[in-house]
Amino acid sequence: MLGEKLPAGFKPKTVRGHLDVLRACRSVAVEDELIAVNPAARLGKFTTSSSVETREVDTFTRAELTALLQTAEREMPDATYTQPVPPPWR
Repeated sequence: MLGEKLPAGFKPKTVRGHLDVLRACRSVAVEDELIAVNPAARLGKFTTSSSVETREVDTFTRAELTALLQTAEREMPDATYTQPVPPPWR
């Protein structure tokens, strides 16, 4: 992952921060029994090159994500969110 993100302009500390958030989210999912294991728990050392084929991912825009979260809060008011989302991902 580091080998792919560095040429895209991300600094190593930024990529590691993103992975920390991913690991934390997956750990909560394991604790909540939504998934059996955390696939991000043991990613090993960062590599500078990747032989894995990559593909484009269509992510949510800020507006789409805001609408999704507002809908979830409205439709599922009793849902418990155990991890606050740190900036800048809010």
